[in-house]
Amino acid sequence: MILEPPPDCFKIRVCWSRKLHRLYSHGFWCIMIPMRGDLMRLAMTILAIFILTSVAAADNAAPVHRLHVGDQLRFVVWNEAELNMTIEVLEDGSITLPLVGRLVVEGMTLAEVEEECRATLEVYLVNPVVNLIVTKAYTSSVKIIGRIQGPGKVFLQPGDTLLDVIATVGGFSSRCDVKRILILNENGSRIVNLRPIVMNEEIETEIDISVMDGDLIIVPEVNRPNWDKATTYFSGIIQALVVVAQ
Repeated sequence: MILEPPPDCFKIRVCWSRKLHRLYSHGFWCIMIPMRGDLMRLAMTILAIFILTSVAAADNAAPVHRLHVGDQLRFVVWNEAELNMTIEVLEDGSITLPLVGRLVVEGMTLAEVEEECRATLEVYLVNPVVNLIVTKAYTSSVKIIGRIQGPGKVFLQPGDTLLDVIATVGGFSSRCDVKRILILNENGSRIVNLRPIVMNEEIETEIDISVMDGDLIIVPEVNRPNWDKATTYFSGIIQALVVVAQ
């Protein structure tokens, strides 16, 4: 049997151990602190401030999503069902909404777009309530082909480098040329020499192993002599020398 505290007590429910679970229902221990009048109100005020501060800190810690080409969005106007729609950020970074028109939103936050839409809709509606939700966020990716174990598309995580991409596809395959890895993108191309890293050699100059969304990574095959052709060539020379000698 568990005694209930007086109604004017401030009750805190604290998670307790499994052993006490057998003695106290639902595994909770009630701490009963007699509080009356102003002391009760002060305690509740302090608790409310603590909760609000924790929520605000969590919101500030969360990364702010900035819209990117390819993001899929749900546009909702409260009590205006005919305006609700699902849209995608186009290649030029824009979206087109009813009554709002075309907006270039790439790089903006959801709150910024909502405020701009709200300001435009106030011409047509009274106190419009606008909500914009990312239903599917665009994910950065690169393509890797050539002498690696699993060629194809690799989705990037924040901070990923060329080494992470290669590790994701299973590493290099045989006869790969780690000294001439080619990275192509809209800004041009560059060749990366990973031999010092792969062979754990001393690195004299910094190696740029960064990758970006849309990169095409090509791991070439190492150039080796064609021994069959070389053997045939030298055999012909030897036979010619033998004939001349005779």
